[in-house]
Amino acid sequence: GLKDAFIEGYADSSPHELGYEGEGLGGKEKDRGYIEVITEFDRAKTYYFGTAKKTLKNKSAEGADYFATPDPLGLKMVEWAGVKPGDSVLEPSAGHGAIARWFPETVNRFHVVEPSYELGSRLAMVVPDAKLYKHGFEDLDIGNKYDAIVMNPPFGRGGSTAVKHLAKAFKHLRDGGRMVVLLPEGPAADKKFDKWYNSDDADNGYIIADVNLPPVTFERAATRVKTRVLVI
Repeated sequence: GLKDAFIEGYADSSPHELGYEGEGLGGKEKDRGYIEVITEFDRAKTYYFGTAKKTLKNKSAEGADYFATPDPLGLKMVEWAGVKPGDSVLEPSAGHGAIARWFPETVNRFHVVEPSYELGSRLAMVVPDAKLYKHGFEDLDIGNKYDAIVMNPPFGRGGSTAVKHLAKAFKHLRDGGRMVVLLPEGPAADKKFDKWYNSDDADNGYIIADVNLPPVTFERAATRVKTRVLVI
């Protein structure tokens, strides 16, 4: 809880000079939330509601195609990945860490990819033990293999970027590994995914869960796009 409070305090700091009106107010109330929560899911909800709601205007610094995963969903996606002690794990396009923060400390190798300096700086504080690749996921060497991959890729037009990232991630997955991916729903995106899933590139890949999410899921990230989570 103390670590989380320090991270949030640093990330939310302002450039005002000392002694400005309102200085020092609200910190104790926010810190109390980190101390009083009981379950990991309650903790995830604290992160979620503690993050300012995005609008098309104030999210520009994060990138037009970046929509942060709600922290409670990030926690569940990591749970669905079934990560075991000693596993190697990856999150491509890790953003500010709403998924990555929930990987257990017992993993053997922990890699995250985030090309944005703005998001990567925050990510490095949230998961200091992870190896951070500061370039696009397309440039991650295919020789890196993982037991579990959890991802919320950039969607692109009609899900084009999302399916491309999914296809590349599948090549990084070890035999017997599991991938949990968040995808947009809709005729165009579904068609692109079905084309990949029925191709030779998806051989030995099996969907074991398909979780449909309501449009409200990404409302605080300034979109109401319909999405689903696939466990492959």
